[in-house]
Formats: sequence, C-alpha cells, structure tokens
Amino acid sequence: MTERLDQYQRQHRWAGFPIAVVYKFYDDQGTYLAALITYYGFLSLFPLLLLLASVLGFVLQGNPELQQRILDSTLSQFPIIGDELSDPQGLRGSGIALVVGGLVAIYGALGVAQALQNAMNIAWAVPRHRRPNPLRMRMRSMRIIATAGLAVMLTTVLSALGGSASAFGADLSNGVALAAMVSAVLVNAAVFVLAFRISTAQQLTVREVAPGALLAAVLWQLLQLSGTAYLGSVFKGAGTTYGVFALVLGLLAWIFFAAAALVLCVEINVVHTKRLYPRSLLTPFTDNVNLTGADQRAYSDAATAQGFKGFQAVDVSFDHDGQNATARRHGNAVPGGASTVAGMSDRSVVPFGSWPTEITSTRLVESAARLGEVAVGTDGSVWWAEARPSEMGRSVVVRRSPDGVVSDVVPAGVNVRTRVHEYGGGAWWLVGTAGGDELWFTEYADQRLYRSSAGAD
Repeated sequence: MTERLDQYQRQHRWAGFPIAVVYKFYDDQGTYLAALITYYGFLSLFPLLLLLASVLGFVLQGNPELQQRILDSTLSQFPIIGDELSDPQGLRGSGIALVVGGLVAIYGALGVAQALQNAMNIAWAVPRHRRPNPLRMRMRSMRIIATAGLAVMLTTVLSALGGSASAFGADLSNGVALAAMVSAVLVNAAVFVLAFRISTAQQLTVREVAPGALLAAVLWQLLQLSGTAYLGSVFKGAGTTYGVFALVLGLLAWIFFAAAALVLCVEINVVHTKRLYPRSLLTPFTDNVNLTGADQRAYSDAATAQGFKGFQAVDVSFDHDGQNATARRHGNAVPGGASTVAGMSDRSVVPFGSWPTEITSTRLVESAARLGEVAVGTDGSVWWAEARPSEMGRSVVVRRSPDGVVSDVVPAGVNVRTRVHEYGGGAWWLVGTAGGDELWFTEYADQRLYRSSAGAD
C-alpha cells in the first residue's frame, strides 16, 4: 500500500509538490526557525507599539481624535492586542517609556531580522562561509526593519481608507473596503518580495520569490481577519488574573502562526526553484527507502551548507546510489552495471591502494558504483577506484597486476571523481588497445578527459 502511494505521489505533481514542501520544512526544522522569530517578535512588538503610542502622545497631545484614528489603523493589523492598546488614556507621552521602549524595540527588531535571515539562509542552503559576518548581518537587518516599517505605514493608510469607506455612501462602502483589502495584500506581497531578497545571502530573482511572497501576503491578511474571532473564542471567559496570561498566550500563538506560515512560504519558493520534488514518501521515517533525485539534492544541499570556510570541501555521496531499499531486498547484491571481480571471495583481504584494509567485495563494488566500475584488464590485472581519507578523499584509479603489485595509474594530485557521480555516472574507463590497457578518466578540477597507460605516473 505504501509503495503504491509513494509511486502515485511521485507521478502526480499536485500531490508530490506539497509533500516535498512539508518534508523540506521538516528537514530544516521549520518549527524551531518559526519559534526563534516568535521569540524576538514578541519582545519587539509591545515596545514598538508603546513607542508609537508615546510618540503620538507627544506630537498629538492637542488632537486626540487623530491620535485615536492612527492608533486604530495601526493596531488593527495586530488583532490580539489591538483592543488592549487602543485606549489613549493609558498611552500618555513619557520620556522613560520612549527610552526603555526604544532600546527593547531595537533589540527585538534586530533579533527578528536576524532570525529571518537565518531561516532564509537555512532554507536556501547557503553555505556558512557565504553568509554575512555579524556586522554585515546587522546592517542588513536594518534594511529589513526599514522594509517592514514601510509595509506598516502603507497598510495603515489602506486600513484607514477602508475604515472610512462609509463616507463614500452605502453603495460604494463595500467596494472601497474590498479594494483597500486587495491593495493591502498586493502591497504586503511586494514588501515580502523585498524582504525575501534582502534577507537571503544569495542572489534571488523576483520570479523565484514571488509565489511564496504572494501566499504570505494572503495568509497575513487572513491572520488579521481571523485572529480576533478565533482567539476571542479560545480565551472567552478568562478572569482578570487569567486575562493577562490569555493575552500573552494569545499573542505568542498569533505570532507563531504568522512565523510558521512565513517559513512555509519560503520553503515553497525553495522547492519550486530547485525542483526538490518529488520526494520519497518514507524518507523522514526510515533509511529503508529508495531516494529520488530530489531527495539526494536536498540532503546534499543541507550537508554542503555546513561548510564554514571557502577553502573547505564538503563531499556528499550515497551508498547504493541512494537505492537502499532495493539493496536491502537483494541482500548486498552487486548494483546493476558494476562488474564482479573474478576470483574474489565474499570476504577477502584486498590491497586497497597505499593503505591495505580488509573489505568485502560488496564494499568494493559499492565504491565502484560511485567512482566507476571495477574492471579486469586484458592481462588479468584488476582495476578499481578508491577514495583516500589520508589525501582528503582524493579519488584515484588503482591497478593490481597479476603478480600482486599494486600501483596508481593516475598522476599524483589528480582527482578522478567528478561532480556527475553525486547523481550517478562513470569517472573512468578501461580501454583495451593493441599496445595494452589504457585508462581514460575525467579530472575533478577541469572536467576534461585524460588518457594514461598502465605504467604512467
């Protein structure tokens, strides 16, 4: 049953794509990324709104009506706490409130921006060495904060326009309110496009981030519309003491829903752009699976993203070419296309280059599945490929003569492994000629084809 479902979702994009998005969200620990955004968002939201109220208290002391309208328009975007902060009587201008609120707001806002950058870079698998250093990261955070501030200003104007729609008459009020809502979604979508591009340490096009940005804008609008009703029903009947806890928990829940939706929208962009679908249905639950190409790309990206230095090489490979379930069913069977070395027992001591190691023939053939095939020369010599840990994983081709002499048949420093092998493919070929066996191979650095005789060094 599971295999049939897996095959179905692999063949139908409408089923495979959302599954791949959820799996990418799980692989990147999206809930923890959203929780970090929630933490800093909670720290910054109250101080920012109180700071706004304090500034209005100073500037608009003689115009309480305008102060109330601005507060109502701004706080309508935060339905959980809007009613609690909309009373201007409790928001008089205060110098202490300005200083304390400003410091906490800056700390929290910078934290939100940095948490967003962290989430974006993890989702897009940007290597650690390519991410901004702490100073540049905070400078970029200021740009993100400015972008968010622009969004709040524009949507506040649109909210005020929608709130005063009755001035246009009963016939036009609904149309004006709807137009204001649609305009707010489009403005938010444009802001999300800017934020997604600024917060990622790699060049992204508008086309690559637009789908998730538009969905994020729609979800943000829905959260504003449904937040008050939903949480009002959840915390209905809370007393004075528990009302404070209800307010805090409601705000945390609302911010977390918004943050999780944001991270999910980012993952949609990543999966769509990098074509990380379809995924194996059981890959999050067990190793007994056959990985798809999307699985291997996703796991390879996650591994290479951990490179801390530009001169650090992270090499990723999968046993059995990722077809682990098939290999288990066949009980260590030789993968298709690889040659079995004649006369080699199931458990034998095989000279493995410069470091003799006891290995099985299966182990040797599995290595060949990634680096080329084990072959037998015209003179009865055995040829194979090996990766040497003592040489930082350099891959070489080794020849064992009929009398047992082991020697390398590629020049020192040459790495025969190519990037093609991460997804299958040969790196070297044994060619029999009239003058003897020749090794044809592709070199890792320049991806060119080379030829070497058995005795070459």
